[in-house]
Amino acid sequence: MKTLNTLTLAVVTAGLLATPGLARPGDGPPRGAPPGGGPPLARALEDVDLPDAVRTRVDAVLDEARSDQRALMRELRTAHETMRDLLDADDPTEKSIMAQADEIGRLRTAMEKGHLRTLLKVRGILSPDQRKELTRALKERMHHGRMGMRHHPDDGPPPETSGE
Repeated sequence: MKTLNTLTLAVVTAGLLATPGLARPGDGPPRGAPPGGGPPLARALEDVDLPDAVRTRVDAVLDEARSDQRALMRELRTAHETMRDLLDADDPTEKSIMAQADEIGRLRTAMEKGHLRTLLKVRGILSPDQRKELTRALKERMHHGRMGMRHHPDDGPPPETSGE
């Protein structure tokens, strides 16, 4: 039984250490952060031709989202630090490790939902043509790896590049 617990702990540790969200405070946001509310959306919106009045409304939504996401990121970093402390303990319990994993999952889900809410709010401000432009800009950035994403073999052949 002790071997099983040690093996379980090793697998959980390896999985957590491979997780981008385990960056130490000050390391910046995790790589490959999902699109929808943070900088990837803001960068894609730079490619969309928006009148000043619409740009002002969109910027207000993005500013609010940034504030909310920063607070969640601080909580997530603290939750990861707690997990590291639990894993560094001499005799961590599976119950405490799994409870902390649930907390990390809850925070990640809250962040993802925040990204999606922001995307929906921004789309609600845009005209149909502007939404099409935004969709095109997001897809283009994803296909060119500018959002930390990589081509997946299940997506078919990689998009053609123009000698980049």
